[in-house]
Amino acid sequence: MKKLALALTLTIISLQMLNSQTINRVEPPNWWVGMKNHDLQLLVHGNNISNYEVTLNYPGVKLVNV
Repeated sequence: MKKLALALTLTIISLQMLNSQTINRVEPPNWWVGMKNHDLQLLVHGNNISNYEVTLNYPGVKLVNV
């Protein structure tokens, strides 16, 4: 779960840096290690954010859907 949280955080930061996209907020604002459900769904809010392509390349973490 730590890997997933780290990978998603890095993905969001990368999106912001590479595309100069302003991310207004991410929901849920927190998650934790040891969650019973290993799937994590993030909702990312920002202007025209649907126009961007999200990729993830981290061992053991899989991006299921965008």
